[in-house]
Amino acid sequence: MSSKRDDFSSYKSIDSLIELADGSKIKIIGQGELVRRSQNSLVSSRAYHAPSMEGILISLGSLFLDGYDLIRDGNDIRVIKDGRTLLYGSIVDRVFKLELQFGELDIPTSTD
Repeated sequence: MSSKRDDFSSYKSIDSLIELADGSKIKIIGQGELVRRSQNSLVSSRAYHAPSMEGILISLGSLFLDGYDLIRDGNDIRVIKDGRTLLYGSIVDRVFKLELQFGELDIPTSTD
């Protein structure tokens, strides 16, 4: 999920609520292809547009179920696919703050 409409390369308006892990609900107003770039990499995934979100929310459970490996070392985590570290980060206020390392990350999301 992303709070910014400009993050999407394709977009379809929808009107729905989605429940977060803590039980709270937020409004989603669209869905589409989310594109994020860093210095040497690109992230492309299906995602929801939720204006009240702060930043981008990635489901580690969805990554795990799609074959990504999640490696924890203390308060740090790495997301690995085919032996390559794609995301890394640390836990801050009970939430992992992740950075894209390199490559392309196909983040699975449900559009149900």
